[in-house]
Amino acid sequence: MSYYVTKEELRTAILDYQTTGKISPALTTILENIATGVTSRYSIEADRDDAKQNAWVLFLKHMNKIKLEGSPFNYLSTIAHNACRHLHRCEANNLRLMFEYFEKSNHIPEVDGTRKEKA
Repeated sequence: MSYYVTKEELRTAILDYQTTGKISPALTTILENIATGVTSRYSIEADRDDAKQNAWVLFLKHMNKIKLEGSPFNYLSTIAHNACRHLHRCEANNLRLMFEYFEKSNHIPEVDGTRKEKA
């Protein structure tokens, strides 16, 4: 389901959070849609929910830094994008480290259920 948010709706929801410290249902919907939209564009092998959770943590961490006269949507979508990039880099780095470990050890990882020793 697609949801369009106007600049004024977003600014009002953010201002409400910045003044009260509470997340309104409107802000929850907006942040969820931004996180879902950005994470759906990534081919992350890890769980997409992890990427969304990382985005949420960063949203809340940076919520008071958002300048309402700027472009809060771009700021929030960049936060979600960076959360996905970070998860993707960590995943790629972990895979690289795993293969380096197997190269240094005396066996090749199981592919078809059988363990093969290096020659």
